[in-house]
This record gives sequence, structure tokens and C-alpha cells, in this order.
Amino acid sequence: MFAGGATADAIGVVAGEAVPHPADALAALVDSALVLRIRSGVDARFDVLETFRAYALERLVSAGEVADVRRRHALHYLDVAERDRPPLGHTDIRRRTWLEPETANLRAALDWALGAEPALAGRLAAALWRWWLDSGRAVEGLGWVDRALVAPGGPAGVTRAEVLLARGNLGMNVNRYRSAGEDFAEAQTIWNRLGETAGEAQALFGLASAWYRQERPAEAAGLARRAGALAERAGDHACQVRTLALLGAVAEGKGDAPAAKALYARALAVARTLGYAPDIARCGAQLAMATLAEGDVTGAAALAEEAVTAGRDSGSLAALRFALMPSGVTALERRDPRSAADRYREALTVCRDTGQRHEALNCLEGLGAAAHLAGDRLRAARLFGAARALLNAGGLHPEPGADRDCYDRHLAALRSALAGEVFQAEWAVGRAMTFDEAVAHALEPATV
Repeated sequence: MFAGGATADAIGVVAGEAVPHPADALAALVDSALVLRIRSGVDARFDVLETFRAYALERLVSAGEVADVRRRHALHYLDVAERDRPPLGHTDIRRRTWLEPETANLRAALDWALGAEPALAGRLAAALWRWWLDSGRAVEGLGWVDRALVAPGGPAGVTRAEVLLARGNLGMNVNRYRSAGEDFAEAQTIWNRLGETAGEAQALFGLASAWYRQERPAEAAGLARRAGALAERAGDHACQVRTLALLGAVAEGKGDAPAAKALYARALAVARTLGYAPDIARCGAQLAMATLAEGDVTGAAALAEEAVTAGRDSGSLAALRFALMPSGVTALERRDPRSAADRYREALTVCRDTGQRHEALNCLEGLGAAAHLAGDRLRAARLFGAARALLNAGGLHPEPGADRDCYDRHLAALRSALAGEVFQAEWAVGRAMTFDEAVAHALEPATV
């Protein structure tokens, strides 16, 4: 049943009562070379020779046991996927570490369940969305949740709401804001009807985020306040923190810097009280940028470093990336190009590995500013040119903020420092780069 091998524990679970001593049976199969040990140690994995796999499958078919074994396989990986599911908006790199080797098994379980038990497929899809997102498979994840939602006899009730939440969050990360909003709205209706306050709060937060991304800040703020009130009632402090942070972003977008800073500070205070590292990283990064916008570089740098430390402690690549970029900006403002470049390169590597294209382009601009500060003006012009061209090609727009002000200052100074034809030539080289070429160039060691 396994695809891509399996652990001894998984083999024992799926074998079930038919094999009373699975460890002994597995050892005998390894000794006879019918099963291969493909990885040793604590994370030992095993696989079977293809000829033996085909023969064994024939025997299962003739015994009429295939469906039962496939179901045990799917249920085992559902348990794996649901184990220690992260709260809204965060995952742990350690979770990725033990899910990643099971990629082929997870796909096989989903594929079987969609045809045989669509409700089980829905639960599995809902449990995996954060992993798909953080492993750079958002598009693949959308394909699975789409199939789960339309399958005859598919998820209903709470499970359907969870799958809609999964599709909404994945859609938000590939710029499908309108359809994501529709998913969040349907999920909110389901949870409201069932009296599930925590689920309704998460759906309302998702809908608020979708409106915010569609540049409808008033609607976003209203929904975020409703989500925050429900989250507080449900005791969902992680969602409560995120609604405060979203309200801060709305205030910042309106140019109300004092209100934004106060909201970010409240969100960070709650996150610190909880000791929840991913939110300390995110809210600390937002507060750092608001502090920088007031001109307090020292205070912003301290907040940014706290955020980076929390991001590393959290194990969440998304939280770490979110914190690294403000740390890069504060390093630029402190005129420390080496530290800035280190932060942006690390953030860019995370963006590349997790498919966060928009944020990757922001990193290119940060590295362009660091190159300018270090005196490598030609490299700076190429990186700025690549970032701007790729943003335009993707229909993306730079968001205002202290980081944008910093990059724009460096770009203006760069234009003034280089002869016009030299700047235009290097800018054109950058504009001609593909996304992969620009990222590879940005990650090369600086020569100055």
C-alpha cells in the first residue's frame, strides 16, 4: 500500500491484526532482501521490491482485502496529518520534517479516499493545508481541496467548513482573494449555524483578510472586530492576536501611525503573555516597522531582533521570514550592509523554498539597497531592475511603509550616483532576468 516507503510504525499500523508481531516480520523480510531498508537510525524507512509489491498486491486482491488495507493506510496518514495541527496561520518546521518523507503516501491516501471515502479525503485535505503552503505546494494543495469539495458524498458540516477554510487560506497565498473570500463566507455561515464560535472567528478573520487584500479596509476592519470578539469569547487567543494585528495594518494603511503602533503593541503584548513564539515574531516585526516609521531606529532594531529570535524558536518558516525582513530594513537604516544582506538572503531562501513570490521580490529590493550601501552599484541596479520588472509582470504593487521608503531612497541615490547610460544598462540586465535567475543572482556572495 505504501508509496515512497514507510516507517516501521506505519507498517505495523497498516498491517493490523493480520500481523501480530510486525517488527519480527519486517526484520525477516529485510533479512531475506524482499524489503529494503532505505534509511537507518531513528527515522528508519523501508520499501519493498517492485516485483514483490506486484505479487503481494495480487494476493490482497484475490483475498478481497485491498479496500480494508487501503482504508487503514488512509486512516493512519489522516492521524499523522491531524497530529499537533498548528493553530491558525502557523506551522512548525519540525512538522514539515516528519511530513515531507510521507509526501507520496499522503497523495496516495488522498487519491484513494476521494474515490472511496470522500469525507475522509476532506478531513485529510483540511489537515494538510498549512503543510502544503509552507512547503511551496499551495497550487497542489488547491487541487486536492477542490477535488474534495466537489466529490459526491464529500465533506459536510464542520468538515466542509474546515476544507473551505483550507481552500481560502491557500487561495489567499496565490492572490485568489475574491474566491478565498467566498470560501471564508460560506465557512462562516456553516459555523454560525452550528454554533461553533471558534470556527466562525477564524472564518471571519479570513474574510477580513480577503477584503483587506482587495483594498476594502473599512469592511476588513468591521469583520476583524467581529472576529476578535468571537475569538475572545471562544478563548482562541491566537486568532485574537491576528485580528489585532490586522486592525493595525488597516490603521497603518489609512496613515494613522499612532493607532497602528498601539494595535501592534497590544497584539505583541498578548502574544508575549501566551509565550507563543510565531505571533511574537509576526507582531514584533509589525511593531518594529511602525517604530521605524516614527524614526526610532534603535527601538525598531531591538524589536526586530526579538522577532527574529522568536521566529527561530517557533520553527515556523513563515514567522521567521516575516521577522527577517524588518531586521534587514533596520540594518540598512543603521548603515550595516553586511547584516542587512545576511537577513535578506536568509529571508529570500525561505521565500524561494516556500513559494512566497511577492515577499521574495521585496527581498530582492532589500538586497539591492544593501548592495548600494556597500558600494556595489552595478549589482544594486540589476537587483532593483529585476525586482521592479517582476513585480510589474505579476501585476503586483509595492506596499507602502518604512521599508518601501528605505528602498526608494536607496534607488534614488543609486540613480544619481551612476551615469545614466550605465544605470540603464544594468537596470535592463536585471529586467531581463527570470524569477529564478534573479533569485540565484541575489543569493550569490557579494563581491564588494
